[in-house]
Amino acid sequence: MKMRSRGVFIAVALGGLLTSGSPVPQAAEPPVSPPTAPLGEKESAKWMQRKLHASQEILAGLTSGDLKAVENEARRLMVFNLLENWLRDNPLANKSGYQGQLNAFEFATKELVRNSETGNVDGALEAYIGLTRSCVECHKLIRDVPKTP
Repeated sequence: MKMRSRGVFIAVALGGLLTSGSPVPQAAEPPVSPPTAPLGEKESAKWMQRKLHASQEILAGLTSGDLKAVENEARRLMVFNLLENWLRDNPLANKSGYQGQLNAFEFATKELVRNSETGNVDGALEAYIGLTRSCVECHKLIRDVPKTP
């Protein structure tokens, strides 16, 4: 139980990054309030929409050469992913294929940040391709899981 309350504190603290005047600026979407209970299907869909929006903003930043926007949205994805994965009740959580995709997603977002910070558009583009690949592969795994009534 102590671990859960510490996790709630972390979720609230990280959620504050998304609504405060932190280095991760606000996008054109409403602020995210981190949930305090495991995510249901409806809540997961909302988080996925936010992640999709951030990835679209990354593409916009890459095509316009705005690497600061790419970096900010990649950092936003990192926070969303951390919070969502901690809160999501996922039957795939202990499966190696799913864990592999989570690792690929995390690596790609870190590479997006690193390459954006150094002004490497080509490196950021390669990281974005890796990011989108991990998203598609992960969603293929999720779609193939039988739903329990």
